[in-house]
Amino acid sequence: MATDLKPVEDESYLRLAAWFLGPRAENQEEFHRILGTALSLHGDWRRKYFPQDPAYITQDVKNSKVYKDEIAKIEREVSALSIRLRNSQPFFSSRYKGHMNWDASMIGRLGYFAAALFNSNNVATEGAPVTTALEYEVAHDLCVMLGYNMTRGIKGPDNRDLPVGWGHIPSCGSNANTESLWAARNVKYLTPAIFKATTQAPEFAVKRDSLMIGTANGTKKKVIELDDWEQYNVPADEVLATQLELVQEFGDKVVTEVLNRYSVQKTGLYGQKPGVYMVPATRHYSWDKAGAVLGIGTNNMWMVNVDSFGRLDLLWFEEYLKRCLRERIPIFSVVAVVGTTAEGVVDPVGSVLALREKYRKLGLDFYLHADAAWGGYFCSTFERPSLEARPMLEGALQPLEPFVPTLPLSAYVIDQLKNHLPKVDSITIDPHKSGWIQYPAGGLCYRNENIRKLLAFEAPVIVPPGLPGATDPSIGVFGIEGSKPGASVAAVWLHHKVVGLNPKGHGRLCAEAHFTTKLIYATLATMELPDDPFAIALYQPLRPGLHELLRTRVIGRTNRQIMQDPFALSILSEIGPDLLINAFALNYSWPVLNYDAEGKVGLQRTQNRTLAQANKVLMKVADELNVSYQQVDSETIRKRGVARHGLFMIRNTLQDHQQAVKNQLQRALELDVDLESDMHYFVNSNMDPWPSATKFIPTVLEPELRNAILRGIGAVMEPRHLHGFVITNCPPTVPVGTPAVNELDIEVFGDHLPMFRMYQHQYHLVVKIAFKDAQTKAQAWQLYQQKLEEKVPVEQRDSAPFVIGNVNKSRLYELINGPDPEDNAPIKDDKKDKTVWEAELRCGVPGQWYEDAFMTTELVITDVVRNFHFDPRDHGIKPPQNPEYLLYGSGKKAYISHMMKAMPDYHYVAEVDILGEFSPLLLEMGVSVSINLDGSEDGKPLPEKKKFKAEYVGEAGAALSIDLEVVRNVWFDTEMLNTHDHDE
Repeated sequence: MATDLKPVEDESYLRLAAWFLGPRAENQEEFHRILGTALSLHGDWRRKYFPQDPAYITQDVKNSKVYKDEIAKIEREVSALSIRLRNSQPFFSSRYKGHMNWDASMIGRLGYFAAALFNSNNVATEGAPVTTALEYEVAHDLCVMLGYNMTRGIKGPDNRDLPVGWGHIPSCGSNANTESLWAARNVKYLTPAIFKATTQAPEFAVKRDSLMIGTANGTKKKVIELDDWEQYNVPADEVLATQLELVQEFGDKVVTEVLNRYSVQKTGLYGQKPGVYMVPATRHYSWDKAGAVLGIGTNNMWMVNVDSFGRLDLLWFEEYLKRCLRERIPIFSVVAVVGTTAEGVVDPVGSVLALREKYRKLGLDFYLHADAAWGGYFCSTFERPSLEARPMLEGALQPLEPFVPTLPLSAYVIDQLKNHLPKVDSITIDPHKSGWIQYPAGGLCYRNENIRKLLAFEAPVIVPPGLPGATDPSIGVFGIEGSKPGASVAAVWLHHKVVGLNPKGHGRLCAEAHFTTKLIYATLATMELPDDPFAIALYQPLRPGLHELLRTRVIGRTNRQIMQDPFALSILSEIGPDLLINAFALNYSWPVLNYDAEGKVGLQRTQNRTLAQANKVLMKVADELNVSYQQVDSETIRKRGVARHGLFMIRNTLQDHQQAVKNQLQRALELDVDLESDMHYFVNSNMDPWPSATKFIPTVLEPELRNAILRGIGAVMEPRHLHGFVITNCPPTVPVGTPAVNELDIEVFGDHLPMFRMYQHQYHLVVKIAFKDAQTKAQAWQLYQQKLEEKVPVEQRDSAPFVIGNVNKSRLYELINGPDPEDNAPIKDDKKDKTVWEAELRCGVPGQWYEDAFMTTELVITDVVRNFHFDPRDHGIKPPQNPEYLLYGSGKKAYISHMMKAMPDYHYVAEVDILGEFSPLLLEMGVSVSINLDGSEDGKPLPEKKKFKAEYVGEAGAALSIDLEVVRNVWFDTEMLNTHDHDE
């Protein structure tokens, strides 16, 4: 990917660059140095702790062979593990656009590593005195950022003290969600427990006739006068205030002992009035688990349909409220999602709150939880006056390119976060999502700190005086978890401390990623061209009339140009996803490329109308955009894994309660209405703030996505056929009969024989093909040489290449990826995740020295250097002045393959010498080079033994050049490529 990065003088951009290790580990030296400082300080602390204690690991021990062998083994195994881990998802890269994950904050990583050396366990203060204090500080900052009151003594409209918030750091959002439902359940059953205690317990006899409680409709009433329905609909603040009144009169110990006789926490659900909880259809699956774990039952989880924007459907929700009121069904909790997992959608929190107020007047109340695991940190994009702003650099300079503008959230989202989120009863917020912290680090904040007491299981260890939370027991007595790493808390604390939870700190990170997300949305909205054989339908559809505006005022413009166009910025703010996730579905027409008699691209295609076929193609595209892992063995990294995937996205599925979205997408894609089937769609999460600072979106994301779509269509629709591969490098590297010692001994490069007029062959494909052993490869080469010498004159041997073809008709997708489980593909899959196919070996191609195969054998494609489906948009584009070639190879062998795009063109493969230093990594990966012909004629083989200059993009985007010399012309063709037509 070429870049034209200029010096940057935008200080905020510079500051953000220090927060991450970097997509290319640009901050590795800094990370290593700071981490070394933390390790040195830790080691110094160990040495100074009772310095006269004897050393166990003495120099004599370290000099022993046993010790040295063990250290060597550790180093060896750590290296092996690190190498194996390289086939993990490349979350650090701009090319990863799948799950809600990206590079974790370097600050958080340093905090985690520094604290991990102490192995603190935040289950109890005695095991984690420092990180427990940090957890209170972190939770305080989160509560303030989310808008909860954290100042004691502030009076509300009723002259009572406003509730004070409280929070903690569980390991994940799933635990936080489960805990919130646990809290809601206990709140719902607390009033009946107080009612029973007041009417039955002798300890509370003096309060029997005087204990008052606020009801759902806002009136005060004696507890003993509450009817059954009223007991299950007392608002959380009211019942918690009543409990606190009891504590103030009788003491915490007495109240706890009395209420335990009647509380659901002790007695269980048996005998309690059953209730329900409500979640939108876009809920995280942890809500299903929570209902099962807590004994409520998933049948009592009422799923609220979503509207055509994917937000909680208020009409559907109110129908549920009416039913509960009519049938006297208590509601434990209602969940509003603030940033759905797969779509980034923000539910209408304000409208849900308004409905709660409406139904409170009718006697129905419910606990409201916001699942803001994804969206909570976006509250940092606007100021909360009571949260300390971290000092920022003064005197910001005029920014030069590249830089990333910050983009405000939409007015709707700001309203939900700023004005309504602070009013809900509890909030899930995950630092390991949009907090850019590594796993595990969840978060749960309560608007009313007294809720936590309903979840407490007492422990004997109390926080010593002087520490934050000194009046509280160990933080681990609250919530679901037991042991949990203090290192996770330290990671969050340090990130907050350095970056700051404000618009100039963490908020800038959110806003830059938001800007990039909207640019990707604009690209998706305008990517489909008139000649394209596919259609994209966006989960959040673009309003009519805006496509052309995006094409003229956003697409192709620099960040500076967009920033200086207030209208374009305002449009970007309001269109597309709520929070960092683009979702979209696909349909297709067939064929992808169709030529008329004159060689022009035909526009007549058959449009797919069925959801089943659209789903099938989307699944194939998803295969192209992700890596499915199957264990090969403990040492093997799969060849066609992460390194060969230039873009990552994931798929998700719309189900019954998302019918409004399904209808919208099916209409947009011109599919027949299908109300029964699930519908697949893509999820494109973007936590990366930097792609728009380079040309990543137009030069990587769009072409990678386009070609994955074209290949996916072909994987489903292409008729199976016989394919040929011109072999570039078959001479044996070991004598016949000698075992292979490395991959080169059994592998060859194969350059697929392309044909513009045959659907199955519209690919520029270069692969590595492996024989079963070195002897088979050597035998194949010897037989080819015999045929060549017997049949072909010396001067014509360039026209009789070594060709490998499949015996049974197959799709290229199947040769590369394996058999389709839904089809009877003539390929057998061995148990080591290698696609084995039966091949025949020939001398020459059809029409040129072609005859019966001289050998058949089983082969497997072990690597894909390039897999490019010819693209309709390339037709009519003038070829570049200097032709483009794929330069690839292994070891000391290098080859070039002309990168064909549009008919008429030529297929040309040659072996070359690289004259000078060249990156072995780029040679193995394959790199596009532009060759200066220096007087030679384009469209013909390059003269052998002549030097040519090739320009290319090197590592880190550097513009470089290298001299190449053709050693041997392997293959040249124009006829087969341009004139061979469909035979079926």
